[in-house]
Amino acid sequence: MTDGSNKRTPRTFEPPPWEREAFEDLARKREATEAAAKEADPAAHAGGDEVAVPPMTATAAAPKATTAPGLDDDKVEMMLAQLSLEEPKMQAVHGLATWAGALLVVLGTAMLVLSIWWQVSGMRNGAALVQLLIQSLLVGGFGMGFAVLGGMIVYQSRRQARS
Repeated sequence: MTDGSNKRTPRTFEPPPWEREAFEDLARKREATEAAAKEADPAAHAGGDEVAVPPMTATAAAPKATTAPGLDDDKVEMMLAQLSLEEPKMQAVHGLATWAGALLVVLGTAMLVLSIWWQVSGMRNGAALVQLLIQSLLVGGFGMGFAVLGGMIVYQSRRQARS
């Protein structure tokens, strides 16, 4: 349990490690600007009239990553485009998905043909119509489902491979 004694004390802002350099550059620029202002007008800063800049608190707004010195939107876009080109494509996964989808299409088509063949041959042999209908609908329905699912897998896999 905490006693809550430090709830109201302001904490100093600690930048995340990946932005620490940008914050240090910003602090150096601020110091250089203040030094230049002192040199330009020394009478304004004489006699201890200097204004102390308080450290950034957790409530202060942090600068965006794109506002870091030396980075502009065009440069960031170019770096992101280069990174996307360097990313390895998952060709093995796309190939496996294509083959699995094709296998499902073949299996589903075979089941659909088998259900039609059962219906035709069963009627010639005098099998019960209800039994033939149920068997054909079940096997044919699953076959059609497999064929559609396989087609969707192949389509999505090819679409992702192109992007």
